[in-house]
Amino acid sequence: MNKKATILPMYLLFLTVVICGASIFLHIIQERNIQNSVVSPVDLLRLQDNQERFEMQEKVFIIKTGQTALKENYVWGSKDFENRIHDKIAAELLLYKDMSNFIFTDLASKDGQKILDESIDSNSKKQGFLNKIYSVKFSGDNLIVSRAEIGKSFKLEAPELSKINFPIFIKYFYSKEYSFNKEDFEQ
Repeated sequence: MNKKATILPMYLLFLTVVICGASIFLHIIQERNIQNSVVSPVDLLRLQDNQERFEMQEKVFIIKTGQTALKENYVWGSKDFENRIHDKIAAELLLYKDMSNFIFTDLASKDGQKILDESIDSNSKKQGFLNKIYSVKFSGDNLIVSRAEIGKSFKLEAPELSKINFPIFIKYFYSKEYSFNKEDFEQ
């Protein structure tokens, strides 16, 4: 049997193991020396969770407002009923701190520019803003309550700012439309 035929495969196996080991060793060394930090999407996920929670609370709030209007003898389907719901939403939403904080925290205009807190610092300005974004109307026998598009703008940054960091600027927009029939308010 040929000696070259037995030594060459063992030599190739040894060389392959050495090269694989060296590349794994270099990879581990380089991982320790990288000076960057990864941006976490936790704040964006938290915003989406808070939006879902807000919309559940908003729906319950609208139903309670409609029930109150019916108890106050406003007629279902009338313009007075629409106006009463709209006025109560704009006036009373500010009393619910969780909901109003969600709307007004990191508030942004339609072009994504952050709206400064000073421009909506009083309750009357906030109520005026809520008057603009909410609309209430009847479509057939259904009451349609819409919230116009609202924007949020914020920056995601890595936790370790001393390392290489690429901040991400988030512009997040959301809106919602609810449809209710009279039975929804009679429960």
